[in-house]
Amino acid sequence: MLMFREARRMFLRLAWQVLAAAAFGPVAQAQTPPAPPSPSYGPPISLEAAVKVAEAGEAEAKARRVAVTIAIVDSGGNLVLEHRMDGASLASVDTAPAKAKSAVMWQRPTSSWASVAAGSPAPLSLPHVIVSAGGELIVSGGRIVGAIGIGGSLPNEGDIAKMAASSLK
Repeated sequence: MLMFREARRMFLRLAWQVLAAAAFGPVAQAQTPPAPPSPSYGPPISLEAAVKVAEAGEAEAKARRVAVTIAIVDSGGNLVLEHRMDGASLASVDTAPAKAKSAVMWQRPTSSWASVAAGSPAPLSLPHVIVSAGGELIVSGGRIVGAIGIGGSLPNEGDIAKMAASSLK
C-alpha cells in the first residue's frame, strides 16, 4: 500500500508539472521580442560574385589555419559554387550547402536557430533548419542575393561565414 501511495504522489507531482509547463510555457515564449525583419529576396548572386565571396572565405580559413568547405547558394537556394579545401572533412561537403540553403530559405543566419530551439525543440522538425553556426545571408543593395555555408571547422565556421558574406558590397 505504501508503494502505491508513493507512486501516486510522484504521478500527481509530474502531472502538475506538465500542466504548469503547458499553461505557462506559451506565456513566457510570447514575451520574447520578435526577430527584426529580414531583407527581401533580390536577384540571384552571379557566379563571379560567388567566386569573390568564396575567395574571401578561403583567405579567412587559411589565416585561421583550418580547412573548410565553402558553399554559395543563390537567392532561390540553388547551389552556385562549392569549394572543398585540401584536408577539409568529407562531411563538410554535405554540411556547407545545407547551412547555406537553411540561411537563405529562412532568411536568417543558421546560428540564430540555437536560441529558438532552446525554447522549444519543435523548430528542429521543420525543413532546412540547421542549428549550427556557419550559414550566413549574402546581402547586396539591401536585398538577399544568396547565402554562404561553411563546414569543416566548428569553432571557426560562424566567423568565417560572417566575414566572407560581408565581403560582397
